Amino acid sequence: MTTKKKTFYEILAVSPGATQEEIQASYDSLMTAIQSQKKLFKPDEYELKIKIIEMAFNMLSIPASRAAYDAEMSRFSARHELQ
Repeated sequence: MTTKKKTFYEILAVSPGATQEEIQASYDSLMTAIQSQKKLFKPDEYELKIKIIEMAFNMLSIPASRAAYDAEMSRFSARHELQ
């Protein structure tokens, strides 16, 4: 069985049209939620969740990085629609 990989937008639970403020607010909310549930995770699971959220935030919070990410996602989608 294959699993669908989440986009950075899905990880942060924001739409592709989200503002920087919405991205920041979602990041803050997710980090607070994860940190408050830290004891529910194994240490390596917790660290992985934090790293994934930080990676998504870092990509989407910098306008140039976000534009490059969006362009790559568009190219990827176009390639897979042709198949």
